[in-house]
Amino acid sequence: MSQVIDTEFSYQKFGDNCFQLTSRFQFHSRIVTGNPATMAFIQYDGEGLFVLYPGFCWDGASDGNPHQTDKELWFSIMHDCKFRLFREGLINPDEWFTVANEEMEEDARNVGISHLVADIIELAVQEFGKKNAYGGEPILIVNSHLPRTITDIKNEKI
Repeated sequence: MSQVIDTEFSYQKFGDNCFQLTSRFQFHSRIVTGNPATMAFIQYDGEGLFVLYPGFCWDGASDGNPHQTDKELWFSIMHDCKFRLFREGLINPDEWFTVANEEMEEDARNVGISHLVADIIELAVQEFGKKNAYGGEPILIVNSHLPRTITDIKNEKI
């Protein structure tokens, strides 16, 4: 199970399942690579500490519930940031994919999601999440209250 360090958790919501972090959020994970990694809005110390910074965007839990609680969003933001680091090749998904999914299931149960629903979410991500761990749709970025993807930003004229 991941250990949340910052319990003051704030975000903005855009649409049904688009969230942007407005506070710093830290947690510990069993993912220990020994190699620190940094990318936009994410810092990982290589020893299990993840720090997410204001501006980080994610799409909430995979269950599609548009009325998610803060605690439900905790487990989804932690899982999402791990997958971002997988996609960028900063953490090896071959080694840590299963651990990330196990932690997500444990975190979901810890915030009150039923065992059955947590098991279903974990099985679905284990089965279908590899495309997101190894590539897939561009990462969502929110700027000026308009959802954009990295592809949109790369195609903009400077």
